[in-house]
Amino acid sequence: MEYTKAQLIQISKSDEDVIVNVLTMLMTHIDQLNNRVKELERQLGINSRNSSKSPSSDGLRTPKSMRKSGGENGAPKDHNGYILTMIDEPDHIEWHKIQSCSSCVTSLEDVAANGYIRRQVFDLPIPKIVVTEHRFEKKCCPIRSREQQASFLRNVKVSVQYGDSWTAWRAYLHTYQLLPLERISQLFKDLTGYQPSESTLLKHLSTFHEKLAPLEEQIQQEILKCPVLHADETGMRIENKTQWLHVVSHSNWTLYHVHEKRGKKRLMIMGFFPNMMAFLCMIFWHLTFQPAIPTNTRCVVPIFFASAKRLLTMLVANGRLICRNSYSIVG
Repeated sequence: MEYTKAQLIQISKSDEDVIVNVLTMLMTHIDQLNNRVKELERQLGINSRNSSKSPSSDGLRTPKSMRKSGGENGAPKDHNGYILTMIDEPDHIEWHKIQSCSSCVTSLEDVAANGYIRRQVFDLPIPKIVVTEHRFEKKCCPIRSREQQASFLRNVKVSVQYGDSWTAWRAYLHTYQLLPLERISQLFKDLTGYQPSESTLLKHLSTFHEKLAPLEEQIQQEILKCPVLHADETGMRIENKTQWLHVVSHSNWTLYHVHEKRGKKRLMIMGFFPNMMAFLCMIFWHLTFQPAIPTNTRCVVPIFFASAKRLLTMLVANGRLICRNSYSIVG
């Protein structure tokens, strides 16, 4: 909205109604711009400390420790630590004999030992691939004159393949240690000299997924029996698409799911609504308070202190309050 000098002079010479209308229009436009600036400043000020955004979205910054200064180093009090201790039956024993006296150089080779001092070294053996060749006999039946052969093993399907132990290590490194396929392949090459392809790794992971399906069903049924559950979600990128990693857990059971939907919709897809009769703890998000949660579900959603603190920090910084009835932010 721009006015030339001639237009402003013409407006100033007009009657009062025209001047009031122009000033009202300008004040309205200024208010709109001010609200827009405040909204942009609010968006720029949102981070993991005053909202539900993840810390990784904050970018490069110096993290502020929540611990009080002057504390003691080491593990917390009453922490069950782990210390390396001697075992009674070591795998190997190496004797270190005394040849002579260190003072007078007298030979001690024929003197019987009256004791010994123990020291144990815990180490890993050098990785070595063990190749097992399976030979299936072939024989000719003397009665029918037909050639017969021994039955193949179910886990030996081709002429050359990796064994079950190798496959288990791949699943552990990828699923639990979160190593990329390329690094797993390189790790095996460095340790053993054999380098499986990424397609082979994916094939074995798919096999594990199918074998774990019954266990996943069991975990879900056990979780439905728990009186108190925790639910959470976090965004992630899979094949250049935004997906959501959902977790529902108890002290003894944890179930993960990846899906394109988030919030209550995914919990319903996972089968927890309306089958769940539990006290459900999750973070504060507006989907929680929607009325679509079944009425026969004893699902209570508390607002955690950390989430409430982040929310209040954002509200104080922007000078806003929460409308209790609609859960919307008002000025």
